[in-house]
Amino acid sequence: AHFAMVCASLGCPPLSSTPYEGATLKQMLDQQARIYLSDPEHGLRWDAEHRTLYLSQIFSWFGKDFFYYFTVHKLFQDLPQKKSYALNFIWEYIPDELKQSLTEGEFRIEYMTYDWSLNDLHESK
Repeated sequence: AHFAMVCASLGCPPLSSTPYEGATLKQMLDQQARIYLSDPEHGLRWDAEHRTLYLSQIFSWFGKDFFYYFTVHKLFQDLPQKKSYALNFIWEYIPDELKQSLTEGEFRIEYMTYDWSLNDLHESK
């Protein structure tokens, strides 16, 4: 839900142009998470050189909301809870190469600056 029901700021996940419906809700929510996490400016970015994973502030603010995914994967148990829960959530969405990088040694997690600018379609020119 953190990737579907959002405010209108530029840092937020994009709003879907398709209404959410019960029959397709799970797939639509999954797609919204994939879209946001593929955005290296707002969702998720891996800096291999510095072994730093940059995540949206959403994971800092609402980290405990991702607890369920920790119960599924049980990964990164040595990290603080919010970070561990977030990593277990993104595990379902990241490419295998990044999974391998994250399991090959220590890395840092940084949170990206959240852009609270209004996502306005009527920008002045």
